[in-house]
Amino acid sequence: QAREVDSSDSSAIYQVAGESFADLCAGKGPQALVLHTQRFGPHSKGDDTRDPKLMEQIRQERDPITIGAQGLQKAEVKTIESEVAAEVEAAFEGAQAAPRYTE
Repeated sequence: QAREVDSSDSSAIYQVAGESFADLCAGKGPQALVLHTQRFGPHSKGDDTRDPKLMEQIRQERDPITIGAQGLQKAEVKTIESEVAAEVEAAFEGAQAAPRYTE
């Protein structure tokens, strides 16, 4: 069975994927999950011919981070943002401190 999801909402995708997985485990045959997504950036530098206004609208409507944040309290969003920033900073500092590979 094939299921399609036209959404960037990770909760909606998770639900449909769970249904597919349950059907698979129940022996209902092969399962397929088709996700309709939208890329926000160009394939490479300078090749994006899409209307910037349309791209802004798509970003507002389909950004999975924005969609996911709508279900959270502002304090939760701030906590997540702080944790992510700290993790990125730690990874950057670790990369800077790592020995350089030379040959």
